[in-house]
Amino acid sequence: INMLISTIRISGFEDWQFYVLFILLIVLTYTISVFYQNVKVFIRAVFNIHLAEQSFRNNELSSTIFNFCLNLIFVGTFSYVLLLTHKRVQLFSDYSDAFVFFLSLIFVMIIYLSKNIFLSFLSNIFPFGIDLSFYRFNLNILNQACGVTLLPMIFLFTYGQYGTKNIVYFTLLAILLVMLLVRYFKLLIIAIKHLRFYKFYFFLYFCTTEVLPNIILVKLIIK
Repeated sequence: INMLISTIRISGFEDWQFYVLFILLIVLTYTISVFYQNVKVFIRAVFNIHLAEQSFRNNELSSTIFNFCLNLIFVGTFSYVLLLTHKRVQLFSDYSDAFVFFLSLIFVMIIYLSKNIFLSFLSNIFPFGIDLSFYRFNLNILNQACGVTLLPMIFLFTYGQYGTKNIVYFTLLAILLVMLLVRYFKLLIIAIKHLRFYKFYFFLYFCTTEVLPNIILVKLIIK
């Protein structure tokens, strides 16, 4: 730990960044060691939609602590990626990096909770509520997998050599893009398999909760 702290100070990074990443690493290590069987089911569910459906129906990934740990990693890593983006484009140049990170943390938590609450609400009013809940389950495990994947890349970006930072940063963006495409691919599979009789409701859901928020986010970034 002392060597890492010395490295941070020599490279000019603030101490709070080390503690944030170190806490996330501890949470990940705890999750893997304590919930080893859940982790194996989790990995299979990410890459196989049929196993994901089985896990969903059998509540194999319903542990509150397990999900809390993975959600914490996702929120922390995604907020850190937003911080790295801020450092490149200087969206909030008048504020410190620590302030921008914790502002991003609050923003990601609000969006993440709001999306889950909204999807839970829709699952109770739409005629394909079970399938919508299954999609929400897939969305959450993809986000969690994204957080776990991003964590080592963020460590590499923060403490790696200066010449590799651009490569690592664009790799981070590529991971986010792949996760987004996988998310839409899984949504399409669920739609084709289960929602053939509810095309209008599915189109309404897709436009309001998937397309519109991304368009707004892109416009905000461009501005």
